Amino acid sequence: MRSRWLALAPLLTLAATPALAQGEDDEGWVEQRQVSLPLAHNARPLTLPEDMFDVFLDSGITQLSPQLVEVALGAGARYGVTDELEVGVRLLRVTLSESRNSGLGRPTAFTQLRADLGAVELSGRLELELPTGAGPLVSWLSLPALVRAGPYVRLDVAPTLVARTGAAWQWALTTPVVLSGQVLPKLRIFVAGEVGLPDLRTGRDLLLALGGGAAWTFGGPRPSAELEARVTGPAVALAGERPDDPAYGNYFAGALTLRLFFAGPSDDWRRSPF
Repeated sequence: MRSRWLALAPLLTLAATPALAQGEDDEGWVEQRQVSLPLAHNARPLTLPEDMFDVFLDSGITQLSPQLVEVALGAGARYGVTDELEVGVRLLRVTLSESRNSGLGRPTAFTQLRADLGAVELSGRLELELPTGAGPLVSWLSLPALVRAGPYVRLDVAPTLVARTGAAWQWALTTPVVLSGQVLPKLRIFVAGEVGLPDLRTGRDLLLALGGGAAWTFGGPRPSAELEARVTGPAVALAGERPDDPAYGNYFAGALTLRLFFAGPSDDWRRSPF
């Protein structure tokens, strides 16, 4: 009799395994979650998926006057708290030029909350300079939105209110528009335009700048990195005049951005019920 039970033991263990595994799931011992960000930019949401990181490195060059050129460097990260909410920081903001205003800028913190309506997404975004030194602070309040026209075309719009503190607050309004075409799952090209009111108090000057670029995504089936190159032409005055030199937007500018995507530690983790 004893030998017969020993022979049946492996079969009984195998039959009990699913029940044991289900019990572990019910009690919360094991939980696995796969973070997913689409490879094609056209299919990506306005905010990062839950537990996804995006570390970005920026570099740019712009001419401020016929004799003055400025180089900008930046770095930061953003994180998906939920699929609809992300937070982030820009830790490094440096401008290098012969201008007295160049140097190390304040870090900023930002958050964005979105609503998914299918082919249309709406969101609100707030970015604030951190008070790490004396002087006026700048903040940005924007309403980014996107519209997808099939799997290959995407339109992004982000009306943005810029406020600078001081004895007399300064207000500006800018609206960047980007029309992207998904040429390949890893390649997109885009044209961009930006309409801006540099001074909302007077409202005299209305500027328009046009540009474009391309971006290549690395990895698959989920993106691991993305490299974007962009060129912006000199602004033209639709009304009023352009600002006097030295000023941003009066000449050509170029920018290069590298983004690194990776999942957080809870992408595949073991949780205790306690």
